[in-house]
Amino acid sequence: MDFNRENVSYDLIKEHKIGLNVSAKEMLEAGSKLLSVNAYANCGRCEVLNGEILFEGLVHFCAVCKNQEGQIKKIEKTERFSQSERISGATPKSKMLVSTSVERVRGYVESGNLLLSCTANVSGILITPMEKEILTDLSGDDVRKKEKSISADKVSFAQSIRFNVNQETELSPRVPEAEQILCICSDVSVREAHLSAGQLIVGGEITYQTVYASKDEFEPIVQVTDKCQFSSVQEMPEAQGTDVIVHLEVEEVHGEISNSDIGEARIISYAVSLAGYAYATEKVEWNVLSDAYSVKNVLETEYEPLNVTCLGENIKTTVNKNIAVPLPEGKIPISRISSATFTPHVIKCESVSNKTRLDCSGEVSVIYTASGTGETEGFNTTVAFELWCDNVDASKVLALLSINEMQATLRTGNEIELRLGFDIQALSVEEKECLIMQKAEESATEQMPEFGIIIYNTHKNEQVWDICKKFGVDEDELRKINPDITDEIQAGTRLYVFRKLRV
Repeated sequence: MDFNRENVSYDLIKEHKIGLNVSAKEMLEAGSKLLSVNAYANCGRCEVLNGEILFEGLVHFCAVCKNQEGQIKKIEKTERFSQSERISGATPKSKMLVSTSVERVRGYVESGNLLLSCTANVSGILITPMEKEILTDLSGDDVRKKEKSISADKVSFAQSIRFNVNQETELSPRVPEAEQILCICSDVSVREAHLSAGQLIVGGEITYQTVYASKDEFEPIVQVTDKCQFSSVQEMPEAQGTDVIVHLEVEEVHGEISNSDIGEARIISYAVSLAGYAYATEKVEWNVLSDAYSVKNVLETEYEPLNVTCLGENIKTTVNKNIAVPLPEGKIPISRISSATFTPHVIKCESVSNKTRLDCSGEVSVIYTASGTGETEGFNTTVAFELWCDNVDASKVLALLSINEMQATLRTGNEIELRLGFDIQALSVEEKECLIMQKAEESATEQMPEFGIIIYNTHKNEQVWDICKKFGVDEDELRKINPDITDEIQAGTRLYVFRKLRV
């Protein structure tokens, strides 16, 4: 027998998530009250060292408080986080492409101190290069073999990206002039990404939920939502592939107020740092032996499992969702909403009947005018919700979520409704385990049976190949003397098996 072996290379792609508790502390003026708190996170470093993934990043807290004199104050705190975690299958060549989100954002005042906390979620795609020598062919006059094709994905390039965007918007005449920006919650959606001549051209939209203190004493806190387009060209001379996948998130955002042409404080200038990653994959395919036997001698074979990952189409879609947010227990009913911000987070994805269900949570931060008292109040809460998108059918789905639209309305004094538009980027992932033949040799002790013809009753799930292998006969010969045989053999079918006696 002659053997043919080949070295094949491919990548295993797996999702990994980790949650970290992050807290901060700040002294307050005596008698101050917390109205709301927002937070966002970014991961500045992610390395694979000795089979462990090391994460380092920042959580930015922004709290809005009111002192005893009724003045609105902004408090910003930044806290570092780091974590290392051992991941099964990670090698020194592994690379992690990460994204971050926050949940359970909370704050309270205790003994004159403002205590802030949240869970920073770091999730991403772990790419591990694999190399393996496989048996691709087995030849000989007496050998009968069964082949199958295996396909997998190989990452042609993966690169971190980071760039700045400066944008400017003008407040509508229908809202009061701005005095101080209190909080900016921003999200980014990638609309376009392609490679051309060693450059990555990426474009999209940034949504700003901006809360500011106004110059109007009857409307002291105002929120506006703006959407701005952006585009950027990144040099990537080593990038290859046609379908590139890009994920971006807001790493840092700042806003400044300036006067318009008529001298009113209505211009908001945004300075945004965007960070993320870009990668592309290509399909690799090779033929392997799934089984073999000899019509002359008994073959001793050995098999090994081969784990591969196949990525599906990168699907982008938009979904609208209305979410009811009840007023937390013990809070004064709402008379008017001053501001409401929302930060989403994907908890889990799963495929259900050619659709993808996203189990999500959202961090809601609300400042409002209290009914009856006219006082400015606020609260933070977390809501759970589901989103569905079509055309994704896979064992696993990697999903990224961002906001493109938001409007808050008052339903009752104890409930508000958020009308939201989401951009979803979903990527199906199929993890397959294939059993492949890695060794075949003629047995030195066991011999094929010698007989003329027998009558054989088939067993459940037995196929034509199994019978031919069991008795060491050609499939053509078996079908010749059993002309009614089909590929789907019923259990208990009577077959005639003929094998020549050795001379």
